[in-house]
Amino acid sequence: MSSEYKKISMGQFFRKAENEMQSNLIKIFVQFFWNSFIPDFYRKTYYREPLLLLEFLTIRFHKPGNSSTNVDWHLDGNFYGFTVPLITAWMPLVEVGISAQGLEFAVPKRRINDAEMRQLWINITLSENKNRIVKDEQLEQFLSCPFRRHTLPMSPGDVCIFDQFMLHRTQVLPKATESRIAIEFRISDRNFFPPDIDPSNNRGMLVSWKNKNQNKSNIGFLHNIFPNLLK
Repeated sequence: MSSEYKKISMGQFFRKAENEMQSNLIKIFVQFFWNSFIPDFYRKTYYREPLLLLEFLTIRFHKPGNSSTNVDWHLDGNFYGFTVPLITAWMPLVEVGISAQGLEFAVPKRRINDAEMRQLWINITLSENKNRIVKDEQLEQFLSCPFRRHTLPMSPGDVCIFDQFMLHRTQVLPKATESRIAIEFRISDRNFFPPDIDPSNNRGMLVSWKNKNQNKSNIGFLHNIFPNLLK
């Protein structure tokens, strides 16, 4: 694998699958997700039914010394807005935090509620790739206060769950000697489409869901659940 290779998006991978084995890979991820504790965690936390955003289910790679695969400070509201609860379940497939890069979180030293964080974030100028990020040297000014950096050593099988208002980035680990592979599940609300994102950009998004009183999981597109996206 080349040092420039950064990630595989399951939504894109599914549509461009070259053979049946590749197209079945996403079904394995879907089955794993619905058999895990994550859907119930979402239900019990938000009292809502979960929607697995397969478009943003990502396998991400980092090689030591390759800063091009690092992601600066960001919020996962970049993916699916801020008005519907979104969580990321981040799972490393190797030991991270010491020899391989894990995640790093920014904890402000003053209380910033979700509404304020959203307002701060949407005021940031979009980058060239249409995302919002904050460079390390800009973060204290962005938050208008000092902050504490928190890294999270993790092992295969561990899961870190955070919402779309949590500032995080790829851990900066100059002495890293091992490559990192991690799976990123992103989960939102089965019944509500975020009103703060452009529907035209999301009607073809691949997702997985369960209907009420139905054990079988479905794989389809966002407009199968929200037909108004086609209007």
